[in-house]
Amino acid sequence: MKLSMAWIFEHIGADLKTVDVPALIEKFNRTTAEIESYEKVSVDLNNYALAQVQSIDANCIVLLCPENHQEFVLPLRNDAKKGRWYLVKKDRATYRWVQPTDFGKDKEGLLPEFHVDSHLADGGWKKQIDVEDYILDIDNKSITNRPDLWCHRGFAREFAAILNVPFEPLDKYIKKVDIDQHESKAQGESFSIEINTPECRRFAGLYVDQVLYRPSSLWMGLRLLRVGVSAISFYVDITNYVMLDISEPMHAFDAGLLSSRSMGVRMASNNEKFLLLDDTELNLTDQDMVVTDGDKIVSLAGIMGGKETAISNRTHSLFFEAANFDATTIRRSATRHKIRTESSMRFEKSLDLNQNIIAIERALKLMDDERIEYRSNNKILSVGAPAHPSHVKVTHDFIEKRLGVKIDSGFIEGILTKLQFGVVANKSDNKITYEITIPTFRATKDINLQEDIVEEIGRFWGYEKIPYILPTRQMSPSDNTMVTRKQDIKNHMAFALQMREVNNYPVYDESWLSQLKYKPSDGVQLRNPLSENAQQMATSLIPHMLRNIEQNKVHYNELRFFELGRRWWMSGLEPNEQKTLAGLFWSKEKTLDFYQIKDELNSLFMLLHLPIKWVKAQGNLAPWYSQHQTAFLMHDNKTIGIAGIAKSEFLAHITEGTAFIVELNADFLLSYTAPTMKYTPLSKYPYVWLDVSLLSPIVQTVDDLEKTIKNADNHIYKVELKDSFRKKEWHDKQALTIRFYIRDQSKTLNKQDIDAVYDRVVQAVQKRGVEVR
Repeated sequence: MKLSMAWIFEHIGADLKTVDVPALIEKFNRTTAEIESYEKVSVDLNNYALAQVQSIDANCIVLLCPENHQEFVLPLRNDAKKGRWYLVKKDRATYRWVQPTDFGKDKEGLLPEFHVDSHLADGGWKKQIDVEDYILDIDNKSITNRPDLWCHRGFAREFAAILNVPFEPLDKYIKKVDIDQHESKAQGESFSIEINTPECRRFAGLYVDQVLYRPSSLWMGLRLLRVGVSAISFYVDITNYVMLDISEPMHAFDAGLLSSRSMGVRMASNNEKFLLLDDTELNLTDQDMVVTDGDKIVSLAGIMGGKETAISNRTHSLFFEAANFDATTIRRSATRHKIRTESSMRFEKSLDLNQNIIAIERALKLMDDERIEYRSNNKILSVGAPAHPSHVKVTHDFIEKRLGVKIDSGFIEGILTKLQFGVVANKSDNKITYEITIPTFRATKDINLQEDIVEEIGRFWGYEKIPYILPTRQMSPSDNTMVTRKQDIKNHMAFALQMREVNNYPVYDESWLSQLKYKPSDGVQLRNPLSENAQQMATSLIPHMLRNIEQNKVHYNELRFFELGRRWWMSGLEPNEQKTLAGLFWSKEKTLDFYQIKDELNSLFMLLHLPIKWVKAQGNLAPWYSQHQTAFLMHDNKTIGIAGIAKSEFLAHITEGTAFIVELNADFLLSYTAPTMKYTPLSKYPYVWLDVSLLSPIVQTVDDLEKTIKNADNHIYKVELKDSFRKKEWHDKQALTIRFYIRDQSKTLNKQDIDAVYDRVVQAVQKRGVEVR
């Protein structure tokens, strides 16, 4: 947002020329908000002049400049009319049309025709123009919570308090008229108003009869240009001027085009059509709020008016509208239709409920100042209850305790009064209690707590004056097991398993999900989406990790990623959240071996002293898992994860090659308490290991076979898979080599003992339908 210092100082009882502008801006940045940059603007008006069109032919326009008593010719322009005044600039010996860029607006084109009083046409108009100014570029994010600062008068209030100079009263800038106040419906002499939705809190209108069309006032048009707003025509310009002056958007309708003269506010119906001022046709929804004339829509409320009722050079009567609309409704409509205007940006900030009346009174004052001839009954028709100031009580001790400094009560009363708070200090038993009246322009989303008052005082006292004292805290021992275990897990994944850690966004990228052809059925939808491409929380870490593969596959033939993050999903009507450890192994050229990666992951479980059983996965799996090469990871009959080979059809959406995916419940891993380890002395006698080669049905899991072998004899203390192999001609069988270790705690095993153990192993596996080779 851009603001003009010359405009701001119209509301302050001080001369801008006497102010140290850089020092003022630096102090404002410390106390109030952030002015990102500022630029000093100086215009040499000696090079500018007003010229009146004398004649227009097919190729050129003849103009007369009374200031220089010169007649000259300029190129043809489509909007030129005989007898109208235009601004021209002299470059060396020739004249040209003035462009918006000459007055700071970054837009190509030509300035419109202007109105200037006849006695000022010969150069007197230059006294109305700010030849020196400072244009401020405001960081909008820093004033999101301050709807009163979205205008020049709001900044003037802060500047006046900083400079300790008078802030001009509002009555100086408005024309007081009668208010015909009603609750939800009102019938005036010429128009009626009705509010039919709670999303509109107030709506006010004023009918102005018998006005003549008038071009932009020169001083107003140039002032608007400096802050980035185009000059259009006088009645349109004053609505923009009022908005930038006091932060209240308003709209002027051509009253002659309002056929029913029954103004209303309602929610649109689905698929209603509406043509905006900029010729954009909208397909409305029942979430859009509209202003209507009878049944006809004339404005997309709070955003932009309609083409059919726009002000033109044929306008002879006006209807001024100023309202207060719900911030969320306006923001969602602007986002939905991709139309964000100066008006919608202000309504999104929750404006003062009472300033819509002030806006119309400000517009009337501008018309009077410009000596516009018009007829009106000078009565504003208003619907909707006004806001009343709220109150906060806060003690002097509370303020000093929160800020940590001693502050004079006179300073507190003085600064709050300068900011237009009402302050009454009550003294009792050496204690001071302040009864503070919060102005309505600060009460919508800014000030309502005692701490808010402390902040107002603190920012003007100067946070830099508050001594830096570290707070004291009584420290006590705490259990950091989960912290160290989390680091152990990350270290093991990174170093032992040689994986790279990634950190992805917790919100799904919808365009990536579309590419994967994946649509979660249990996603947690955001009430206020960040964008159309970020509408739901991640139900799994895997989709974004697959994108990590897609982004890096051109640089590597093999990749290993892991992420320790969170996932969210809906269970009925309730959202659930869980910490998750996910891993992704990918190779472009090699076929990944399930059992090899299983052994690697088992090393993590060994680190955590966590016994895990790998069980063939059943039921509906996530679309990236192969149904026949995926296992549930179980501990004490509880599923704590899933791991398996990626489905080739799913992986084909992203890359060639093969992948292995694992997802573990990190909440369980971090909170798991391992059984107490007991020391068992090593046997004094040597161990023996034997390999048994098997031809096993594929339905037999390796885990079950290992348990069968271990339970075959008490001398067996360790079993492990050494090799596996498959052939097409074996169909549903696979070759396995399993090694088992045996020993005795009381003697050295002889050949007969070893053969007996081996025979028991053979008998045990044969009972499961396994062939010993």
